[in-house]
Amino acid sequence: MASIKLLVLAIFFEPKNIFGCMIHDEILINSWSYSSSFLNFEPYNGINKLIEMNWESLTKTEELEEIKKLSANKKVLIFKHSTRCSVSAMAYDRLKRSWNEKEMEGVTPYYLDLIRFREISNKIVEEFDVEHQSPQVLLIEDGKCVFHDSHFGINYQEIKKMSAA
Repeated sequence: MASIKLLVLAIFFEPKNIFGCMIHDEILINSWSYSSSFLNFEPYNGINKLIEMNWESLTKTEELEEIKKLSANKKVLIFKHSTRCSVSAMAYDRLKRSWNEKEMEGVTPYYLDLIRFREISNKIVEEFDVEHQSPQVLLIEDGKCVFHDSHFGINYQEIKKMSAA
């Protein structure tokens, strides 16, 4: 329990050093995951489990083909997140606080931890012909990227507007 308290203190007082704190404590890496919301921990299963939104975790390059097929019937949002970047953490937090399941029921959101799955991010560049950014959102429709934005340009209202178009 002391290790968990140490990590929580690191989150509140040194958010830029969270990854460094986790590296030096193997027990935390193997048993806990941090999902960029200060009090949002849950046991680590080998995949980021995001408990505040109904995100699908993007963990295999093969899933990009599934996303293309799914986007023929329903738009897909991919959020590319760097777990080491404070701007990415802020953009993710703003998006999840604004997200409304009813307003966005026509969109399936996917989350990509690009530190753990960089090869998927590289494949996204190829498949959807967009320059790599982090953080970055891509809206996929009929197998193509119809909207993307990054950094401080990530805005729920704009995503909502584009997904309704």
